[in-house]
Amino acid sequence: MATIVAIASRELSKAQDGAKKFGIPKAYGTYEEMLDDPEIDAIYISVPNGLHAEWAIKSMKAGKRVLIEKPLCANVDEAKAIFEVAQQTGRVALEAFHWQFHPAAHVVKSYVDSGKYGKVLKTSARMVTPKNSMPSWDIRWKYDLAGGATMDET
Repeated sequence: MATIVAIASRELSKAQDGAKKFGIPKAYGTYEEMLDDPEIDAIYISVPNGLHAEWAIKSMKAGKRVLIEKPLCANVDEAKAIFEVAQQTGRVALEAFHWQFHPAAHVVKSYVDSGKYGKVLKTSARMVTPKNSMPSWDIRWKYDLAGGATMDET
């Protein structure tokens, strides 16, 4: 079981507003302050994609486990760095890609594994974002923040 005990933002007032809204006991005006809190065991990384690796690495070096919002990071070099630091620090680094834990995924896997419906040769999926549904100012579309259609797995 996990208990949310703190929230951080680049602006203390925003963190305080979030803490009040969601009943979170502590609010920090910098991410570093939260990492310095010895009562915090794990950090959920939800900053823009291009900052995932930086904050995951800082968090693990501060002794925290990390749950990193998808995508894990911006590129293969960052992924390698995250997992090297996880090995060095003995901390967990996990991408918040919930499908692997979803009960429906386990049901589908049991059907495939059973062979009841034959051998699965191919599967496919398609995600479509309606034209003009995402505002151009949204950070999930900013290339320099590792955004874009292939990085935003909503």
